Amino acid sequence: MSRSRILVASHYNATHYIYDTHCYETVWGFAGCDDADVLAPGPTNSSRQLRIDKAKRRIKSLTGLGTSYRIEPVEVEDDYELFVYVATVLPDLPDIARIRNWRRRANKTACVVLKAFGTELKQFEKSLTVLNAFDIVYSGSIGSIPLFQSMISPPVHYLAYGIPALETMPASIERERTIDVYAMGRRFPTMHDQMLRAMVSGSINYVFDSFDSSVPFLKDFAGHCLSKRQLLKQTKFFPNFGIRSFHSREVELAGEEDSITYRCYEGAAAGTVMFGTPPTSLDYPRLFDWEDVIIPAPVGDFDYLGFLRSLEGETKRMSSIKRRNVYMSLLKHDLAYRFESILKDLQIDPHEKLKDRKRRLALAAARFDPTTQYDTAG
Repeated sequence: MSRSRILVASHYNATHYIYDTHCYETVWGFAGCDDADVLAPGPTNSSRQLRIDKAKRRIKSLTGLGTSYRIEPVEVEDDYELFVYVATVLPDLPDIARIRNWRRRANKTACVVLKAFGTELKQFEKSLTVLNAFDIVYSGSIGSIPLFQSMISPPVHYLAYGIPALETMPASIERERTIDVYAMGRRFPTMHDQMLRAMVSGSINYVFDSFDSSVPFLKDFAGHCLSKRQLLKQTKFFPNFGIRSFHSREVELAGEEDSITYRCYEGAAAGTVMFGTPPTSLDYPRLFDWEDVIIPAPVGDFDYLGFLRSLEGETKRMSSIKRRNVYMSLLKHDLAYRFESILKDLQIDPHEKLKDRKRRLALAAARFDPTTQYDTAG
């Protein structure tokens, strides 16, 4: 038996896609709550394995048969109480086969698929077979849980997204924020043009992503996450328009489903004031059950700059929103709570590290309690 009782595994080091950031944070968030090892193999460097993988990809492209893998083959050499595999999307599942002996080496097993829309489940049905070897499967897409359950034998439970709330919270609500608007990821041309003009004129500090989906790779997940959190902690207003507000491949995959974006959790935990379109998914009213989480704003031809200036004039409301967002995120959305749910379902006692993090979350939340209006940077 390994000295660590938990093994958390994932594919993210083989891809380094920017959209695997959530996967990376989930893996390390879980690992930080227990005596855990992390297994995240990179792409294969073996010339022999590269030739084999190339041949397999060629066969698959010609016949539709076979499986394409991305991670280096590895073997689990120690015994663990629990093995958890975290996948961002369904196409990440075949890489589990490259982790040898994971089932034999673990007493209990769980797989977390962060996003699994119904259309994708049908499209990647063959990839789901590996999930039958797990004791329990979790999905972050609430609308497709019944379909998912009908396709595999282990129980499928909903697991909401989680964030490292302690690391994302600001030092103080009252501390000055130097970024007026931070537009992360997809954005509307109308809003972007307005903000750009205001930025050029010197009237606002506007930060936005200057890359597109054609360059989706990261060199360093840890550095990217740290940089992103620091930007959010300095941000006043954070656009948060739902997936259905854009024409994208994700909308095609989602079909009629809506979902809570990861940036909704991030923006709230950092104490930003979010505006846009609140999600219509079934889980949103339960997970974000407080006032002004996302202030509604229309899509398209709209004076966004004037809208934000009007909001900024409501100083008491803005301060309350920031405080409430941080407070509720610390109480509800840290990854410790998500990992605790897995342990409860599998009847595994929580480790002292999990208990300690929950204590620290409670202490941090007390600093931002809206009913006390007490806030220190300590």
